[in-house]
Amino acid sequence: MITMERNIKYRFRLLINIESWGMYSKGDIDTFIISLDSLNRYPIDKRWDILSCDEYTGLNDSEGKGIYENDYCELGGGETVQIIFKDGGFGWISAMDGESLIGFAGHNHFSLVVPRIKVIGNIYNNSHEYIQKRGRLTRISNI
Repeated sequence: MITMERNIKYRFRLLINIESWGMYSKGDIDTFIISLDSLNRYPIDKRWDILSCDEYTGLNDSEGKGIYENDYCELGGGETVQIIFKDGGFGWISAMDGESLIGFAGHNHFSLVVPRIKVIGNIYNNSHEYIQKRGRLTRISNI
């Protein structure tokens, strides 16, 4: 029998759309992690516009930080990859050519790589730091 042990949770980037609410003012953006268990306690209501929603892969990086869809990660050796969800599974876009999809469906072989992976940002907060250079996803500071 196959069992699913992965927490189902999402990282939402939300924009407040009313004049003020608690510590928020109109136009503020915040990030919330919401699991299926917390939806009844923390609903996303009309005060918020959803800017993005990224699913948790069920895996943590070498420092224990959750790895989400659209995260940038560094592999051992300094290679940068972007975590994606495609064709029903998670994987990453290889920085070697900017196109190759390396999947880790089932997480079997990926568990061998996790001890070397470090989340370094995401496409929303760090997209200005990366460019496609000769087909490679490259950190601007390394150019």
